[in-house]
Amino acid sequence: MQAEAYALLLARQRGARVPEVVVAGIAGPGTALLAVRVPTGTPLADLEPEQLTDQLLQETWQQARLLHEAHVVHGHLNLRHVVLTDDATVAVIERAGGASRTGTRRAADVAELLVSTSQVVGIERAVRAALTTLDTQELVHALPVLQPAALSRELRPTDPRDHRRFTQLLDELRKAVAEATHSEEPPLRELYRVSATNLMMAVGTLIGVGALLSQVAPPPFGTP
Repeated sequence: MQAEAYALLLARQRGARVPEVVVAGIAGPGTALLAVRVPTGTPLADLEPEQLTDQLLQETWQQARLLHEAHVVHGHLNLRHVVLTDDATVAVIERAGGASRTGTRRAADVAELLVSTSQVVGIERAVRAALTTLDTQELVHALPVLQPAALSRELRPTDPRDHRRFTQLLDELRKAVAEATHSEEPPLRELYRVSATNLMMAVGTLIGVGALLSQVAPPPFGTP
């Protein structure tokens, strides 16, 4: 929680419109307290495509750039977590994912926002808006993570019938980004998401195997 408060402070110092830290401290033994003031407004995901103007898209990418310049990543940087406030400015809601200097996590933010904006305004406008704000290399670095496993659950389709359409969107988006940045599409390294259930099953299996092995007596010394 302290890391989260630190990340928000870094982002605000850089000029990003993110939740404001009101109180951060220790409330008791082993208990941390963090209170924030979250910007209010309409999520950009709820706007109609014609309402999501190029200016709003560019302002959204500007907020993403400010976060990353502060070495802060969001983790779920899609249009559900970006709002149009009452004073017609764009702000990022939800708490920051933390401070990070790793390019992989920043690339995941870029990929998330590219996919999210493409779903609303189309690939061409989404890529053009990103290019007006980000360095070309930032988009190039996002190419390998433009795949379902690297995206948040909010973006991935829940209906199996929509998986093919979503995969096609990602294929076309990778191609568009590569063409816009005059680069080649890198070979995708398949990523996998490990669910908590699968992780617990794997741990349980290892514990069970360890218990069985502990019951097997070693052969007497010198036995061929």
